Amino acid sequence: VIGGRYKLVRNLGSGEVGMVYEGVHEGTDRRVAVKIIHPDVAHTHGDELLRWARRTAQIRHAKVAGVLGAKREGDGITYIVTEFLDGETLMQKLRSGGPMDPLATSDLLFQLCSALAPIHRAGRPHANLKPENVFLLPDENGQDFVKIVDIGSPTLFGIQKNASQTVIVGTPKYFSPEQATGAVVGLPSDQFTVGIIGYLLLTGALPFYGATPPQLLESIASGHFRPLKERAPKTPDTLAQIIHR
Repeated sequence: VIGGRYKLVRNLGSGEVGMVYEGVHEGTDRRVAVKIIHPDVAHTHGDELLRWARRTAQIRHAKVAGVLGAKREGDGITYIVTEFLDGETLMQKLRSGGPMDPLATSDLLFQLCSALAPIHRAGRPHANLKPENVFLLPDENGQDFVKIVDIGSPTLFGIQKNASQTVIVGTPKYFSPEQATGAVVGLPSDQFTVGIIGYLLLTGALPFYGATPPQLLESIASGHFRPLKERAPKTPDTLAQIIHR
């Protein structure tokens, strides 16, 4: 039990920032997701992550997973609690079904932009956007309803440089050029990542490639990629142009 109220039920996975558990609020039996920040990250960036989580908690939107709590306990354990989503991720859908047709892709991209809009209106980027953080829940008609999770910190996710080393925080395949070069990350960073996701949905491949992380980051920073229609010829010109832009 963490925070005196959230009983941890099972581990859901781990990332660069923390471990995620399915939990239950002991007072209401509500299912929640609890991210416990890794101790080293909590030591260096805990205050920042808590600050962004509390700002995110002010966002009320059907397509954004709600933040229910964010706290550091007296023993140093730092955690963020969000609503629990019982669905599949966009990455799971891609792995099981392969590339999507233009109509399905357009619908998902439209929903994804709708989900990002209230976050951007709050004056911040998501900064940790990737198919694993896009959930698809069935709506009343059995269609995919997009909901995004795990909003990151624009000053943490990307390349972190110090005197002795360069550290990659996040998933570089979906980085914007700003994240790939250690520049200031703003709202356009998310737009770039939406383009990468759109390319992936239509082709089943990523636009940027590198045999090593530094080569991948250099590829993103250079902006050179194979045109989408060479890989997915049936893509309408307008959709291809939007994704390229």
